[in-house]
Amino acid sequence: MDDLENTDYETVMLTREQALIYYGVESSKPFEINARLANAGEMLRHAREHRKISVELLGDKINLDPEIIRQIETNRYKSIGGEAFIKGYINLIARELDADSEPVLKVYEALKRRDEHALEKYVETKNSDPWGSTVILSILGTAVLIATVIYYFRYSIVLEESANRLEEKLLGIETSSLDQLSDSYGPSFSTPRKNNDNDAELKTGQLTLRANAQTWIEIVDNHGIVIYRDLVKANQTFEFLGNPPYYLLIEDGKAIDIAYQGQRIDFTDALDSEGMARFRLGDF
Repeated sequence: MDDLENTDYETVMLTREQALIYYGVESSKPFEINARLANAGEMLRHAREHRKISVELLGDKINLDPEIIRQIETNRYKSIGGEAFIKGYINLIARELDADSEPVLKVYEALKRRDEHALEKYVETKNSDPWGSTVILSILGTAVLIATVIYYFRYSIVLEESANRLEEKLLGIETSSLDQLSDSYGPSFSTPRKNNDNDAELKTGQLTLRANAQTWIEIVDNHGIVIYRDLVKANQTFEFLGNPPYYLLIEDGKAIDIAYQGQRIDFTDALDSEGMARFRLGDF
């Protein structure tokens, strides 16, 4: 065990003159102080006041910034510089005050050792504590993980509910019955007439869709087969060939252009107040 651990009491012996200068104490015998409880800055301040010299005057005499003297007298050493500067200033001040710097330096060294010892104890305690910062970080990490899981769980529920509501809104009916399909869809658009011989080459039931914006569509043919049911993106084009008539449901009717048997279909009358289109296209 070194001196730092077993010495809470480091003594410094002051002569009668030193005791008078540094503490204003008149002693008939050597004066003993506890170096680890003493204050090097206050000792220098007592000495300066004992000589009746102001901080400014002392600074002028030794050509030192008065602020540095104030920092030393209040034990604020960090902004002064390294050890060599601090001890050099202590020696310079004590010499100008006609005082021995040795006891002041001893007290300063004891203060430095006390601070270093306290830091070592702190680091030792921190390193030996298995329930220190690592556990705290683990607890915080677990809390963040739980919060993230809860967030995504709730978010997935919201998404699922939104999807279900959209599907109910778009489908509106069960598609298992052709009669239900026919009855529940709005306007019916017949097969356009052929205007010329070239139209004869068009295949029966040819349906072309082009999306101008993103929307959701569903197409069911006369046999109840779902030809398409999905989201379409802008500038996508689709061609279908099935068994007309087709039953179409479009979330945003204005987002889709439709051509049937080679001719553009105007299904404006099929749009509801929200812009959704639900109609039948083609003949039986």
